Amino acid sequence: MRKRFLGIFLLGLTCVGPVSAQSSLDGMRAFDRPFLELVGAIEAPVGYDAVTGFAPFRPDRPITEMTIAEVMRWQERVRASGSESTAVGRFQFVLDTLEFLTRVYEVPHDTVLDRRTQDYLARVLLHRCGFYDPEAPITELGDCLAGTWAALPLLSDEK
Repeated sequence: MRKRFLGIFLLGLTCVGPVSAQSSLDGMRAFDRPFLELVGAIEAPVGYDAVTGFAPFRPDRPITEMTIAEVMRWQERVRASGSESTAVGRFQFVLDTLEFLTRVYEVPHDTVLDRRTQDYLARVLLHRCGFYDPEAPITELGDCLAGTWAALPLLSDEK
């Protein structure tokens, strides 16, 4: 039932009409907020300062007060300790994803990973999946989002 609800929710968000017609990062609109809230609530109910439960140690201060460089150094230490995950923040960014996003989208590593930055990076991930494209095939969009956030179900899976 929960997976069916998420699929219907995804379908509804992608069919909002002309407001979503732009697919550039500049074209992102506030209609994505309900979806961001859903992903955040599922991935990290404790919020923007969430840290993976697999980490053998916590960062020295809240994630939202650290720069991306500081977070990535902490994630590297967590990975080196043998942890299963390096996920942080409301949208559970892992080290590889942060490295990719900051390199490709030229986000300076001295940027604080606060709420605004985390929301921006999540929107970049939505954009990469075609979330803002009204012509995006629903199943492909849903599967891409599920590949980005493990808590979301695949839409192509019959289960």
